[in-house]
Amino acid sequence: MFVTDRRARIALPPGDLAPATGRTRLSHRRAAELFEQATVACPGGPWTLHQLRHSALTHAPQAGANTATLLA
Repeated sequence: MFVTDRRARIALPPGDLAPATGRTRLSHRRAAELFEQATVACPGGPWTLHQLRHSALTHAPQAGANTATLLA
């Protein structure tokens, strides 16, 4: 989960907060923007969140995840 630098100032639903820190979840647009900026200097960068997700789905079976888990 991509979160803000600060804790939330107002009460938010539990799904929008990181449990350990109380920080707010970033919007998809802002998370994508920051991720692309952070990967500009990486080989093949800048990367997108879609590429990150695809990479995770590619490596999960190698780590032993089953098909049902991947589809979920």
